[in-house]
Formats: sequence, C-alpha cells, structure tokens
Amino acid sequence: MAVVAVLGIIAGFFGLPATGLKSPTSAAQPTVTVTATVTAASRKPHQDEGTDQEDPAATTSPDATAAVSYHGSVRLRGYSDLDTDPPSEGQAVGGDILLSETLSDGTARFADFRMALVEADQRPLTQSECTNLVHAQGQDVVEATAGDSLCVITDRDRTALVKLKKVLFGGTDDPDQDSAQAEITVWDK
Repeated sequence: MAVVAVLGIIAGFFGLPATGLKSPTSAAQPTVTVTATVTAASRKPHQDEGTDQEDPAATTSPDATAAVSYHGSVRLRGYSDLDTDPPSEGQAVGGDILLSETLSDGTARFADFRMALVEADQRPLTQSECTNLVHAQGQDVVEATAGDSLCVITDRDRTALVKLKKVLFGGTDDPDQDSAQAEITVWDK
C-alpha cells in the first residue's frame, strides 16, 4: 500500500493522472485576455534622404467614420451650447464652453468645463483621440490664440473639437464684444 501511495505521489507530481493528487505544475492558471487596437500605416521612402517616413494619407483610425452631429463656423461669446445644432452662443448661463474673456494680445480665456488644449503640432484629432486627450489632460481654464484647438466634452457627453480662427478683443469700453470665431466639429456619442 505504501508503494502505491508513493507511486501515486510521483505520478501526480509529473502531471500524470493520480487519484486526488495534483502536481504544482498542474495547478489552475488564470486566464488573461488582451485587447489591442492597431493603427496601420504604410511606409514610403523619403525622396530627399532615402529614409522611410510614415505616409499620413495611409494612416487609418478606428473612429474615422464617427458620426458628426455638427460641423461649421461658430461665433463664441459668453457661454456656448455645443449640443445644439447649430451651437448657440452668447447665453447668460449654461452651455458647454465659456469664453470668459479675451485679452489685447489675442488670447482667449475659456473656463468652467471639461476641455484640453491641443498642441499646435498635433494633426487633426479624431473623436476618440480628442476624448482621450480631455480625460488625460483636461483642465477647467485654458488660454488659446487663433490657430489653437481645444477638445471639449459637452454636457451630453459628446466630444467637440474647437479650432480658433480669430479672437476679437472688445476692451474695457465694450467687453460684450469679446468673442472668437471658431470652426467646430461635434461628434455624436
């Protein structure tokens, strides 16, 4: 009987079937699932130096076909509601983005909401890139000038890309004229 028990222990240790015995190597291992998003890009030789560079026209995005609920030019003044079509401007309260003031140097100060400044060297952003930027680098106050862009998350959890075209300074004599012209894209959820 002792020989059978010893053989059962040895067999079980090596992963062979043995009644009621399990080896350390046959212990249940947790299952891990990995999901990855891959962006495909083609490479073409750089004409001047013979080196490879990415072909931006061949780069694809997972949300390249995200539904756009609004795209167009809008005047931003006071609170602007980006969830309306077209976005409304100049509201006393409420909205998704507040142009709190413009400065004489052409800077527009936006406040109160979930937004992030897009770096000048970034290519046009997709909906998911803009959303991720706000979640990673979102601020309550952003200063921007003509040519800068902002990513904004609206009250209805839509994502908007606001590209400033022109900042108008009303001055102390007429602060109601503080405004900015922007090209805005608002994506559906």
